Amino acid sequence: MKKGFIVGVSSLVPLLLSQGSLAVADDQNVGSVEVTVMAQANTPEKAMVMAYADNAGISTSAAEARMGQEQRLTVGMAEARIEPIDENVDSWVEINGGSLVLHVRTLDTKKLATISSISRSANMAMVVESGAPFVASRTEQVSRRANELQVQIPGLMGFAVDVKTGELVLDIYAEQISDNTKSASRAVDAGAVSEKITGLASRVETSASPARDTIMVNGGVALLTSGKVACTSGFVGTFTSGSSSYQGFLTAAHCGEGLSYYYGTTATGASNTATYKTKVYNSTADIAFHALASGDTKGTQFYGPSPSSPIDQWSYGTAAIGTNVCRRGQTSGYYCGTIDSVTYTPTWAGACLGSTCSATFVKYWTGVKEGDSGGPVWSGTNMPVGIVKGGTDTGAAGAYTVYSKLSNKPSGVTV
Repeated sequence: MKKGFIVGVSSLVPLLLSQGSLAVADDQNVGSVEVTVMAQANTPEKAMVMAYADNAGISTSAAEARMGQEQRLTVGMAEARIEPIDENVDSWVEINGGSLVLHVRTLDTKKLATISSISRSANMAMVVESGAPFVASRTEQVSRRANELQVQIPGLMGFAVDVKTGELVLDIYAEQISDNTKSASRAVDAGAVSEKITGLASRVETSASPARDTIMVNGGVALLTSGKVACTSGFVGTFTSGSSSYQGFLTAAHCGEGLSYYYGTTATGASNTATYKTKVYNSTADIAFHALASGDTKGTQFYGPSPSSPIDQWSYGTAAIGTNVCRRGQTSGYYCGTIDSVTYTPTWAGACLGSTCSATFVKYWTGVKEGDSGGPVWSGTNMPVGIVKGGTDTGAAGAYTVYSKLSNKPSGVTV
């Protein structure tokens, strides 16, 4: 009997996330802690609440309440078609006195009224920041000088505009700026070089490991290539081309085209051969679609907090700054973290297949290991938001993950 093909996400609070702003951990640099609570949690849903609570340092009841707020906010933003990067609106969420507060910077009174209504429905206070929004315009300004930044700043792994301060934040591999007692001054030098090139005040953040694409189907199942553990599958979906329709899964395009998939989260037991169909592997995204073998069918679930109990897969959305997101990888397992940027530009070697990456990727605080690429990233309890691209080593200081937004998936693919 053929096995159904299912992917990994989770269903906890029955709402979705998409755009707008979401909750940021009480300590944004807390990073992500691998959650091994399934033995304590009776369900994947409970495990996700526990993961959120652990990340934010709050009680499980408070975590569940915040997740509900985040999801209502995100759904509202999605329905209003207010994107995470919008030339007319900057938005993010912060913690104030233990409560989620939505911050908005806009001169568009119509959109402000809409967002105000959304924040009320999410039971979230709103602060209107003074001045005009700047993330979209400054991101475009910096993107034009991306090549110069890469050439003149050794160890530059990526960069993004800080929505709160307007600074350009540079991610640099620590070894590239460490020179005994000179590391601090060299970091300052990198910021000065960046400011001269881009015209924006710049600050340096360091990571103890270099960023890179990671290599290693149900969403979240193990993938194999050329007899070696290769990647992780993302979410299941359908690809339509002309009169033909194929059931299959998404993963990172850099994982290659000759992939086999297992029916679980580890590269053990039965496997089958997938067929590459389409991809977006350029400056905007790193996503490919592979069709299942004849006789296999895609499920409607993916593996989230549990490596053995998949959860329902909702329609995809787009998470924003401050959002808590989770991911599953074949090597690292289940990790959650807080989004730092939705306009991130990776600059590590080979990040965008010979071209300069665009500011279309997402960075959040948790690391990855070889084999995690292509895995599912979801918001809230079970809303797909992205496909793991790469990042820095799990467990290393300043570890982070970068993923491709599902809004940039290949044409003809539905999730």
